[in-house]
Parts: sequence; structure tokens; C-alpha cells
Amino acid sequence: AVETAALPEPIRTPLTLGRTTYYFRTKFNFPGDPRGAKLSLRHIIDDGCVIYLNGVEVLRTGMPEGAVNYATLASRTVGDAVYEGPFPIATANLVSGENVLAVELHQAAAGSSDIVFGLALEGTVSSVTGNLVLNEIAARNRGAVLNAGQAPDWIELFNGGSQTIDL
Repeated sequence: AVETAALPEPIRTPLTLGRTTYYFRTKFNFPGDPRGAKLSLRHIIDDGCVIYLNGVEVLRTGMPEGAVNYATLASRTVGDAVYEGPFPIATANLVSGENVLAVELHQAAAGSSDIVFGLALEGTVSSVTGNLVLNEIAARNRGAVLNAGQAPDWIELFNGGSQTIDL
């Protein structure tokens, strides 16, 4: 970032002024089942951005509609960059394993005196349980089922679906 105003986060990576578009890319591993995932983004930007998850646009802020390229200028000017969001994003192309998050950051004018970029990806995962059933309960087991000579209380869960379920 290049900024003289106070920012909500410290500057971790200095950038060089003079471009109208900057490109960022990172990889992250998603170990779970993407069907139960919900993702959102928060960002600190100056001036506009387009964000892609695995090559598919998932968020556009301060940018004109339609195709963009390195010469496309942001459609707004940001005075002092602040956190924006969270913005829920589509997870249709999220995969189990390695994913790529890419951002193109655009200035509103050539010769801008500042550039700011920060991004947080936040996620929650709800279990895709399929047909998980509490099948049997043995409370106050009187010896109908023994385990190492003991008669503990127990429950039996049954997975009637085809997917493994993380309990």
C-alpha cells in the first residue's frame, strides 16, 4: 500500500505507484466438502477491484459493469480506505483441495497518489449430513451389550447416505 492517511490495518507490503491496475493471487487449501461452505470477503481497497475464485468472478466493487482489462479505470474514487463488507460470495466453483483467489485492483485515474489493498476471506462450513440417523440408544444398559466386560450406556448412529460424515 501507499497511503498517508490512517488505515485500519498496518501496511505489510509496499506497492509502487504509477500503474492503474495491480494484480494479486494466492492459493488456499479447502479440506472439507465445499457443498456446505459459505464464504464472505472483507476488503480495504483504493479505488476498485474485481475478485475471482478459481477463475470465476465472485465480487466486483467500484468497477464498471462489463469486461475489464488493465486499462479499465475504477468507477469511484476512495478518499481514505476503510474496511468494506463482509460480502457473501458464490461457492459454486469452490473445490475440496487447492483453490486460487485472484484480485485485480484498479485506480480511478492515472497518476493517483495512493494505492491500498487488503483482503480477508472468511468461511463457515455446515455439515452435509445426508441421512444421519440416531438409530438406537441404550441408557442404563443392564448388560444387553457388553464392551470389555462392562455394560456402558451407548448410542448407535447410522449413516444412510453415500458420503462420509465428519462427526
